Amino acid sequence: GDRVWKQLVKDDRVVVLADGLEEAFADEDAGSVRHHRVRVAVRRAMEERYPLVIASRPHAALRALDAALIRVEPLSEEAALEYLRESESGLVESSLAQLIERADVTDTPLYLRIAQELHAEDLLFQNPEMLQHDRAKLRCQLLYEWVEALVGRKLRETQDIPFDASQRRATIHHIAAIACVGLRDDTQQVTFDVYEAETGVRVPGRDRNEQEERRHS
Repeated sequence: GDRVWKQLVKDDRVVVLADGLEEAFADEDAGSVRHHRVRVAVRRAMEERYPLVIASRPHAALRALDAALIRVEPLSEEAALEYLRESESGLVESSLAQLIERADVTDTPLYLRIAQELHAEDLLFQNPEMLQHDRAKLRCQLLYEWVEALVGRKLRETQDIPFDASQRRATIHHIAAIACVGLRDDTQQVTFDVYEAETGVRVPGRDRNEQEERRHS
């Protein structure tokens, strides 16, 4: 296997795609140390002529990196409109086009996905004045409508989850707090211990799970 790999590399027939730079060396405490290790790994790959492509959002570790940087352009508005058209709804196309432009969803695909899920359930534009908002307020309105649809079990992908409205809203609040801790620490891995220490909130059901683990150990 190793010989085949080396031959493929030599013939320029294979490349390694590294995705999720935010998760690389996530066990490091200091961000500067992690950034240094990323740069060292890239430099070593170049020295060994290792065919490496890193897919990443803008990140501090990429600054002054000795490598070619190629910025991927956002989706075109036409492609975004075609994506929304896949969900049948009574909305006219001009309203969808206006949403794409005003919310600038092609720059942040998250909002395009949210709009698509709402559109699929005919829940987009519950607020008639929504399209009069600026980008920031329009995005907030999209998030608000999506969360309310999720809590109200109106999104088909999550309808079968056996949580009532209060449990769904509590889950969203916990996930939001975990995301804030991860954003602050520049990591996608936040343990329950860290979350509880930072927020002072005990994760529901964790005591019961720990008792079960001790009983079976």
